[in-house]
Amino acid sequence: MIGDPLLRVSILFSIGIVACASQPRISGHTEADARLSNDIVNLVTPYGKAKLNCPTVDTISPGQVPADFVAPPIAGPPRYGETRYELWRTAGCKRSAVFLIQIWKDPGGGSFYAVSPYPAPNRR
Repeated sequence: MIGDPLLRVSILFSIGIVACASQPRISGHTEADARLSNDIVNLVTPYGKAKLNCPTVDTISPGQVPADFVAPPIAGPPRYGETRYELWRTAGCKRSAVFLIQIWKDPGGGSFYAVSPYPAPNRR
């Protein structure tokens, strides 16, 4: 345990600076509002780190699905309204990984979303 209170504050401040510096740069187009985009970034970032086998995600690039995209079967309870699809590319350690983002309305207000690898792994 660190006994000097000033040293403890200094260490916590330093950790905070490092944590802020590790936020990925976001560039691209999404139909999600600012709050939903932030929520998606907070989920895609650790998924990206795991998929990339990398301690950092440097960039996240939201974008549209290709014209020939075929929506996967919807899992879980019925959804309210239309489901929108986007592809978000994460990059770090000279590698990239793409995730399918599904966004649909919450009947109580706001939106729900789901994140999955893209293309989805084969299931047997």
